[in-house]
Amino acid sequence: MDSTALAAAFEALEDCISIWDRDGRLTHWNQAFGDVHRGTGFVVVAGVTFEDMLRDGLSLDLYDCDGMSADEYVASQIRRRDALEPREFALRDGRWMLTRTRRMVDGNLVSVTTDITSIKMREAARTAARSIEAALTEDLRAAAKDLERARLEAENARLNAEAASRAKTQLLARVSHELRTPLNAIIGFSEILEQELFGPLGDARYVDYSKDIHQSGAHLLVLINDIIDLSRLESGSYRLEDAPLDLAQPIEASMRLVRQMSIQKSVELINGGVETPWVMADERALRQIMINLMSNAVKFTRKSGTVLVRAANSEDGGVEIVVRDTGVGIPPDDLDRLFEPFARASNTETASEAGTGLGLAIVRSLTELLGGKVTIESVLDVGTTVRVRLPASRIITGATTLRPWAVGGA
Repeated sequence: MDSTALAAAFEALEDCISIWDRDGRLTHWNQAFGDVHRGTGFVVVAGVTFEDMLRDGLSLDLYDCDGMSADEYVASQIRRRDALEPREFALRDGRWMLTRTRRMVDGNLVSVTTDITSIKMREAARTAARSIEAALTEDLRAAAKDLERARLEAENARLNAEAASRAKTQLLARVSHELRTPLNAIIGFSEILEQELFGPLGDARYVDYSKDIHQSGAHLLVLINDIIDLSRLESGSYRLEDAPLDLAQPIEASMRLVRQMSIQKSVELINGGVETPWVMADERALRQIMINLMSNAVKFTRKSGTVLVRAANSEDGGVEIVVRDTGVGIPPDDLDRLFEPFARASNTETASEAGTGLGLAIVRSLTELLGGKVTIESVLDVGTTVRVRLPASRIITGATTLRPWAVGGA
């Protein structure tokens, strides 16, 4: 290759090439080297020393010294150049350059400078991504710790609430057990006085007082029994005694018990029919569910109203027991809380009726213990419908009965 071709190849290189003599003066360079500072006023001339070139560049504010003074920056660049170390340096316009220097056999230095701005940008992007990832990871860890702390606090609050509820239930149950024995005596003796079994009391008012004592005692006994039942359900000590059962039996028995109450209120108690297979269930639990629902329905139904009871197969393959009344109804805002212990509807007509507020809570607990679900629908001045659904797993196949009947009130 002749000198002309060699010179052309030298000029065609994209990298910046510069050659320095033993005294550190610039002797040769290609076009790319001269173009590095194009438009800045920096002029490349032969014979300039490396130090002078650096200081000229600094005077034109070409280099980013990264906080170093001019002397520190120049000394650092010269030291690394003489040591033949790769040198990265930044220009004020945002570009980054990398210079590699080699010493030739004649003692001259050859420097090759490459624009590494795109590489630096990728590195900066990766560094930023790692910083963001680290920050996000730290934030996620902090969030996870906060969530775990909140979960533990919520769990502790739940455990404390459950402990408080158990303590309350146990106290109520203990007190209720202690009250039941003397209360039975009060009820028994007041009944003797009311019926004047041992002779006239002498004044009719004594009979009325005895009747009041008996009725109040009976009401308290119902409340105490409800509290005991609820405490057993909440503590998990209520044990089901499942057996094959024709569902018509507990419904009929419950209607017989509520019949006198319906007669006294002139409410008609109607059976809409029982068309259902036999079930595997606890008859005592089903009776308690039905008695509570029927007595509630009769209690909150006006004179000449009706209470309808029916049972049939449900769409999901289970069985549904429905108690529907034409009573005063329940305000919409009260529906969600009625299954809570001691909750009562807030309308004025229901407030005048005696009650413990435990009946529906017991119904829900017993229904859920049977694996079922209870729902309530109501419209003010129209009536209320309560549905008790038992799951298909309690159905005994192959034993279906059809038992329509009616029990009327006076």
